[in-house]
Amino acid sequence: MRQAPRPNIRWSSIALLGIVAVLLTVWQHRAESKRVTSLPERIIVAMGRPLQFVFTTVSRWPRDLALGLVQARQIVQENESLRQQLAQKQAQVTQSIQYYLENKALLESLGLPPQRSQAAVPARVIGLDIGPRRCRAIVQLPKSGLAAEGDIVTQNQGLVGRVLKVQGRTAEVMLLIDSLSAVAGRDSRSRDEDLGMGIVYPQGGFSSPAIRLKMEKLRPLADLREGDLVTTSGLDAVYPPSLPIGTIERVVRSPANAESVTAIIKPAVDFFRLEYVYVTGQN
Repeated sequence: MRQAPRPNIRWSSIALLGIVAVLLTVWQHRAESKRVTSLPERIIVAMGRPLQFVFTTVSRWPRDLALGLVQARQIVQENESLRQQLAQKQAQVTQSIQYYLENKALLESLGLPPQRSQAAVPARVIGLDIGPRRCRAIVQLPKSGLAAEGDIVTQNQGLVGRVLKVQGRTAEVMLLIDSLSAVAGRDSRSRDEDLGMGIVYPQGGFSSPAIRLKMEKLRPLADLREGDLVTTSGLDAVYPPSLPIGTIERVVRSPANAESVTAIIKPAVDFFRLEYVYVTGQN
């Protein structure tokens, strides 16, 4: 028995696609003549947006990666520069202490009276910039008050820092917890003041309220105890003596190196609640 011939499906599909294409073309031309966007065009654009977003995002990855590598390199270079500056500061303080100790006996033998500091000028803190490394404050002085670079800034509780820049009635203060700060300190209870002397600088970790300082370059036989008050020694020729810095929270002695002694200090000043300070001229 002979089968009936099947319709040519291929040519029917092609004809149908041709008709659809003609209809879409006519639709598009009419929309363009009316200066509007046709529905098929809107559908195609909507379907293409996710792909365009994916392609744009993928194309940005190499650029973002390159920028990240450049910024990381700049951060490493900046950190290295800050480390070198801190090392230089510590070396300067150590050298100043040595010079002071050499001249101390001579000054005492001459019987020279200590010079008095200028009157303290009250100032209001109008800005704080406390970050991982940079810790500064902006203070405003009264109309009758004057300040200069290097002036000492204190509170009733203790040492705050020193003036870096002055512009009119405002001054920028480098706080005691700034990464570039270094202060010659001493344990006020220690009987032998030479044994209880060291250099105080930030320990790191500036999350409130856990800011801590540390005193290093201490002699192995230094008599340090928890709760002892640490004050400025005056040997760095920057800060006058006997200004409270903080209290010793714990003493760390390295079991591997008997020469290594570190005192962890809780600052006397709450640097997150600075409102009013005193600015005093150097001796």
